Amino acid sequence: MNIVYAINKEIGKLNDEAKCGLCWVFVPSGRSDYFNSVKLRDGQECCVYVAMLDLQLRAGYEIRNEFVTKRYCDWTVQLFAGIPSRIDIQYYNENLDHPASEGKYEKYIKHIFDCFGCSCFELDLCDIENCKGETTVEVISWQLRQKLNYQDLNLDGALITGTFREWLS
Repeated sequence: MNIVYAINKEIGKLNDEAKCGLCWVFVPSGRSDYFNSVKLRDGQECCVYVAMLDLQLRAGYEIRNEFVTKRYCDWTVQLFAGIPSRIDIQYYNENLDHPASEGKYEKYIKHIFDCFGCSCFELDLCDIENCKGETTVEVISWQLRQKLNYQDLNLDGALITGTFREWLS
């Protein structure tokens, strides 16, 4: 299974459809310190930058007819989705002179959680490479955690951890 390809394809769909009123840029850096060196792209300064920070693979086994057999592989990916921000922007409505609509939550966080939440972000698991009848893939878990002022770009968004089970035939 090519999980990076699948996520790249899904981020491309989000961008093509302008989901949640935002533009999206996939930068699969592979680790957080590499992601810190990402430069904002011309014309995409206000986009959500989605990075793949970590990738893990775990095999699962079962006993069949007294033999141990590999049954599945769990792919766990950690992503970060964030919009460049500033540390002086209020979170919600702490400053009485500025409405909540100008805060980080209403401008950025809510939209990212809406787009990556349970009802919106759906990987097209049937279209993943190497998933053409030989295996099936399902989402085992999907978790978002808010992250503010992340890395040098002061990105506001969410750390996302997803686990996909690839059943072996």
